[in-house]
Amino acid sequence: MKKYTIKSTSEEGIYYLVNGWNKCKTFWFNEKSVLEDKENAKRFFFNKPSQAKASLTKLLKVMDDYKRDSFELVEFE
Repeated sequence: MKKYTIKSTSEEGIYYLVNGWNKCKTFWFNEKSVLEDKENAKRFFFNKPSQAKASLTKLLKVMDDYKRDSFELVEFE
């Protein structure tokens, strides 16, 4: 099953948007954690690309400092 998230590239590194960040109190997880522990990381992914995009839009409304980052939609299997 395909899963989706938003990849953020900034001066600090590469991070992925957490599904449910407003409930988890964690906005991003790093690339290393995705590659090392794919099973646990799956719970942070979105089921649809539109959900990932909507979540990023919502995050950028409350966290202006992320607007300088570069974003792209990514797909994981």
